[in-house]
Amino acid sequence: MTQKQLAKLIGTSVRDIQEVEEGTMYLNDEALVELALVLEVPIEQLMVDNPEVSKTVQAGLILERIDTNFRYETAVNDINMIELLYKKVRFENEKDELSDEDIDFILGGNTELDRERKIELISFENSQLIINEIERLEEKVKEKLDLYDELFGYYQRGESHKQSLKELYDGKNPFKF
Repeated sequence: MTQKQLAKLIGTSVRDIQEVEEGTMYLNDEALVELALVLEVPIEQLMVDNPEVSKTVQAGLILERIDTNFRYETAVNDINMIELLYKKVRFENEKDELSDEDIDFILGGNTELDRERKIELISFENSQLIINEIERLEEKVKEKLDLYDELFGYYQRGESHKQSLKELYDGKNPFKF
């Protein structure tokens, strides 16, 4: 493919292609994505020496990895659960110091409930969000049980081994990290 053809396909000039090849210029995010699609290469391959790749492209790569890499997905699930727990703990620790306006804001607007009922409602909603997340994660574990066996198993001589339920509940497995 010629520089002219490539420039046309990704929506840039021939001069830009030349400067990119010489390393004197970097493509913007959109052109970088288009180039990866046209050349049928992973975008990471094009980003190696580009210090100006925006966080948007990097975030997109992480999101793509979440869809295709079990360990990334697990890390994101952990972060989501920690965020829910954090919000619940912070609310419980600070609820008595919150203004009525803050409580109404958390509820999404003013309600005709008294302050105590509003606080109970927020506490219930926080707990319910955690329960819903646990149920969602439980379904994911059921769907991907073999992958979780690998994650929570242990390695011996380069092979992954599934723990017995007794070992799993004991928590003293020397092979766990």
